[in-house]
Amino acid sequence: MDLNVMSWNVNGLNGVIKRTKCLDYLRSKRISFALIQESHLKACDIHRFQNRYYQLVYFSSSDKKSKGVLILMARHLPFSIHCSRSDADGRITYILGTWSNIKCAFVSV
Repeated sequence: MDLNVMSWNVNGLNGVIKRTKCLDYLRSKRISFALIQESHLKACDIHRFQNRYYQLVYFSSSDKKSKGVLILMARHLPFSIHCSRSDADGRITYILGTWSNIKCAFVSV
């Protein structure tokens, strides 16, 4: 199984259509991990950017509809997370884990 990683500045995900198209695009490209910047989602709305194919792993967002980074992972992926952190300003988040006995780190800045 290949591990495909994509870093993407989406310039806002507050619209339903844009969220759906972004998730569809990730699936069409068979992305395993998506490192998303500029989500512009508040913490209370962050759960909206996931579906049956992708789960939200970790995120950082601000109180305003600006900034915001997040990490999505394909739901079928055999990846175990050991550590995850983020700042309170919506600028950085990361996860450390293992995939196929390989230690991995993913950072969205």
